[in-house]
Amino acid sequence: MLTYFKLFRWPNLLMIILLEYLLKFSVYENFLADQGVNFPISDFWFALLVVSSVFIAIAGYLVNDISDIEIDKINRPNRALSSGKLSVAQAKSMQWFFEAGGIILGAAVAFHVGNIGLVAIHMFIIIAMRAYANSLKCKGLIGNITVALSTAMLPVLIWVFTLFSLRNIEVVAYDFSMINLITVFYVGFAFWFTLIREIVKDLEDLKGDQKYNCKTLAVRMPLQKLKNRLMILSAIGINGIFLFQWLLFNHLPDGVNTVKGETLFMANFVSLIVILLLNVIPKLVTANSSMDFHKIGNTLKIIMIAGILQMIFLLF
Repeated sequence: MLTYFKLFRWPNLLMIILLEYLLKFSVYENFLADQGVNFPISDFWFALLVVSSVFIAIAGYLVNDISDIEIDKINRPNRALSSGKLSVAQAKSMQWFFEAGGIILGAAVAFHVGNIGLVAIHMFIIIAMRAYANSLKCKGLIGNITVALSTAMLPVLIWVFTLFSLRNIEVVAYDFSMINLITVFYVGFAFWFTLIREIVKDLEDLKGDQKYNCKTLAVRMPLQKLKNRLMILSAIGINGIFLFQWLLFNHLPDGVNTVKGETLFMANFVSLIVILLLNVIPKLVTANSSMDFHKIGNTLKIIMIAGILQMIFLLF
């Protein structure tokens, strides 16, 4: 059982569930309730939507592990496939099961909200992850962007399904601007920091990628040049957080009671910037080994989790 939990990247799956449910409770339900509008998707159908995204994520991890089985014998020899604990045939069967399950559940929810075409989002993620695993991984930056874009589609999934669901209820008028702002930020946040983490992961996996001629950015570029690029990307991420705080501040309504949660939400994002400045960027300066980049990757994952958890403050 532990083998399957590791194979499915259970911490990443928890992050997906946490992100989607916090978007629902802290952002969508919260701001719609202030306008007298109920969240349009029932708990049952929303749970199916979340499960569909989890299934697609698992399928993505499986197709990537199948493609990387030889490389992982060097970079990650303890993984289920590279260690021989699980056969390729078993992994492919599970991949197809989770892909089919994700599409079926996504189609069911899409039909329920009145637009079966919304399942195209699920299909896009599946196609993108297959393309990444089979060819784009070794194409440099385009591979990293593909993974980052697939991750960013998770908050988009909740956003789009909610918007189409609202069309099915009789609402005189509602202001979606705050919801749009926060969702767009989390789309950008997921994309940007996943992109940085994927490049760091390439540096961590350099040995195996070099042996099998997988032309990631880490293989193509000199180490110092790529580290400089990562520091620039991190700096852009910091400025993006500042920009979001400024935009959010300008969207706050008047009155102390109504802005308490939003103020806490803004103030706590400073902690992310501190982590970046005091941990990631200085560590990038001195990092040289696979273990160094592994630690940086873990720090970036903590930053992403912390960013998701900030939504809790919107409930106050």
